[in-house]
Amino acid sequence: MNYWQHIFVGLCGGMGLLALVGCGPSTSNEQTSGSTNASSGMMSFPVKTASGIEMIFLGGGTFTMGNDQESSDEGPAHKVTLSPFLIDQYEVTHEQFAKVQIPNPSHWQDDPRKPVEQLRWRDAKLYCNERSLLEGLTPCYDEAKEGWPCNYEANGYRLPSEAEWEFAARAGSKDGYPVGKRALNQSAWFGDNAGKQTHVVGTRRPNDWGIHDMYGNV
Repeated sequence: MNYWQHIFVGLCGGMGLLALVGCGPSTSNEQTSGSTNASSGMMSFPVKTASGIEMIFLGGGTFTMGNDQESSDEGPAHKVTLSPFLIDQYEVTHEQFAKVQIPNPSHWQDDPRKPVEQLRWRDAKLYCNERSLLEGLTPCYDEAKEGWPCNYEANGYRLPSEAEWEFAARAGSKDGYPVGKRALNQSAWFGDNAGKQTHVVGTRRPNDWGIHDMYGNV
């Protein structure tokens, strides 16, 4: 995978477009000084894309993916090594989604700062391609082929692999709940505190790598 390739990494399970990821900062991106996470030893720092979207650079590394202690579909736990990549600091908002001028199927559209939801995989892939074009990048998904396969050599945005998302969500933690079960109420919107609706992105605490809303809110 090209180190400089942008990756659009999102969580889209028929519900919402949660986060974005990229392999590394492009020369047109703005970035601040980096910092090393004490618990993981991994470099991370914020980056702003050509279109003004805030992302977090993650230096990659090896982590244990999966869990042998929880549900059977999460095992077996195994080591995975990832190259550096970028991930959006916040969920994709209605305001951001509107810029690509494709239909928004979301139910909760009362605030442009709320996250997009109710997306199909194809909707998410189309957003990736359109966002790539807005920044002058080559789209990753081939819309002319069945299933819209991803060209990993393209420099546009794409959805994340399961490993990339889990790595970003864990933020160096080995626990089943990286934010801690007691801190979940401060770190995520979910059934017990969301009031049966979505909320403005970034209003809960970020994880240790500065990424918001990796749990809940869609």
